[in-house]
Amino acid sequence: MEEENRAAGNRGRYRVKTDVLKSLRARKGWRVADLAREARRSRRTIENCEGGRFVYLHTIASLANALGVGVGDLIEDGQVAGDSEGPPRRLGGIEITVRLHIPYEDFDEADGLASFLEALVGRLTMVKGEVQVGDVREGSVEIDLRFTEEQDGRRLVRMYCGMRLGGLGIDGLVVPSYEGIGADISGALTGLVGGSRMEVNRQLLMVTRLREWVDGGRAGSHAVTLWGRDGKGTRFTVTRDAASDRWSMRVASLARSRRPV
Repeated sequence: MEEENRAAGNRGRYRVKTDVLKSLRARKGWRVADLAREARRSRRTIENCEGGRFVYLHTIASLANALGVGVGDLIEDGQVAGDSEGPPRRLGGIEITVRLHIPYEDFDEADGLASFLEALVGRLTMVKGEVQVGDVREGSVEIDLRFTEEQDGRRLVRMYCGMRLGGLGIDGLVVPSYEGIGADISGALTGLVGGSRMEVNRQLLMVTRLREWVDGGRAGSHAVTLWGRDGKGTRFTVTRDAASDRWSMRVASLARSRRPV
């Protein structure tokens, strides 16, 4: 299973023709920083591409677009990593955007992205389908992931909302509407509830109202603060964008001293 999980995180990775990449950059009179700016990638990513590291197809596509060549002109022949089937297939499933804490200029789309996906797939466990990289955007690093099996994406939502993905640097998710999203969120949050019977009942009522709000498909934001038996608090905020029908969600830990008395 561990080998299968690693393979799922490595699909669609390629090694760039380093000599061709450097030559094309030199013809334009660009430094590494210039290509990074034009391709909208971090400098560290460009350096690793020129160093022969494996990267995902979306990274090579951004380089090719900036340099005015085809993607095939930059891919090293026969050097696909992790999967000999070629580029990731666009199948069904669900696409989820993962936001990371790390600054974009420090993010590496070669080994860094692969390591993150390997760790994520390993934490999800029992992944049934593929986890494909759609794109990586700057700002607070945003990674578009396509789960070819919806149940895998839903597991990510439940584990994130339930504070079970600590250590991966995830700062939030953006998730499309799907049948059962309210149940997934409320089920995960229920596991964070603790305290006296009165406190538990009060918090469960808050979670129920949150689920009703999500199931109602209302635009805007809704937030709840929950406290566990160990005194640790969690602030959960969810926002629905009516135009895209997508939900932004974020969980944050609270200090014990902020617990109401």
